[in-house]
Amino acid sequence: MRYLSLLRRHRNFRLLALSQIPADFSDWLDFVAIGVLLGFVWQADAATFAWLGVAMALPYVVLGPIAGALVDRWPVRPVLIGSNGLRALATFLLFLAPSIPVLLGLILLRNCFDVFYGPAKQVAITGFVPEEDRLPANGLSYAIKQASKVLGPSLGSALLLILEPRSLFLLNGCLGLASAVILLRLTATPASLATGETTPSLWAHIIDGLRFIGSKPILIVSLLMMSGGFAAIFLYDLFIAILANELGFSKEIYGLSMVAVGIGGVIGALGIGLVNLERHSLLAIIIGAFLTGGLLILLGGGPDYGMPMPAALFLAIFAGLGLSTSFVMVPFRTLLQREAGADHIGRVSAVGETLDTLAILGAPFLGALIAKAYGTGASFVAGGMLMLILGLFALLGTFRRRT
Repeated sequence: MRYLSLLRRHRNFRLLALSQIPADFSDWLDFVAIGVLLGFVWQADAATFAWLGVAMALPYVVLGPIAGALVDRWPVRPVLIGSNGLRALATFLLFLAPSIPVLLGLILLRNCFDVFYGPAKQVAITGFVPEEDRLPANGLSYAIKQASKVLGPSLGSALLLILEPRSLFLLNGCLGLASAVILLRLTATPASLATGETTPSLWAHIIDGLRFIGSKPILIVSLLMMSGGFAAIFLYDLFIAILANELGFSKEIYGLSMVAVGIGGVIGALGIGLVNLERHSLLAIIIGAFLTGGLLILLGGGPDYGMPMPAALFLAIFAGLGLSTSFVMVPFRTLLQREAGADHIGRVSAVGETLDTLAILGAPFLGALIAKAYGTGASFVAGGMLMLILGLFALLGTFRRRT
């Protein structure tokens, strides 16, 4: 099997993937515990939850470009170890948080360390895995991330039945330390992953990265399309529970729809790595964008035109969305790694995460306005239309590359 061969042949990637399991699970294991602590223990209001969103997103917007530049300048091994270790320390401190402001401050601090992990992981994949194996490597990495989104909150909710919410912070911190310990076994950073060209200052290094992106139209278009994909998802993502309720489904069906998305994402990410599309990333993106757009329009607009929506179809659509979305996200990462190269992938990846975060912050408000004006299903249709537009852009990109 291709994945077994990939893991067997590339020891450093094998360690990186193994370390990603506890690292990604730590992103989601205490997600429910934070909500329970704020909403049920401290009786926080809606404004507090809005500040929670700010604390989680602000580091990626403000520190993203700086972190990317530093990752490109520093050896990747200590960055990976340090970001996981310091994140674990901040998570342990959450156990001691005496009040809401302290809790939010520590979450902000934790994400300041986490900002370095994403770009460093992209640098590591680019340097440790040859180009012909990067698509399955990214597929496996994305599959681990999707699985953690489903299993992490589910496991956290189950543990809350027997543990206090604060206890999950201790368990989560241990997961972060486990990831850092696994990464200690990485071999020394290869020369291709060192600092690249030397620039006189950090600011010059950041400017050099932005100029590099500006000099490659395919990078500009890819970064904007990837953030557009996140915007399309978050136009409707927060309103799934409302739509499920409007369609007459129980909270159990809503929960199963979240599981279906995760399972579809894992299957899609692993499946795309088995297909030889390394040189046809745009083709996979086109297929994924059109499928995602069609499914969203069917989900949001179908019932308005008298189409029956049984629970089985509802869940099947969400499984399909998980699968088709992975066909968009995984090739984008492979495309960015190929076009950026080892010297610039940290900065390119960080700029991408900044744009993605801005899209995630803004899209729900636009989705809420659409839902208020035209109904909940309209936000799903809007997300589907945006995905179709992204697919058309990718299709035009293939024509331009051929000519």
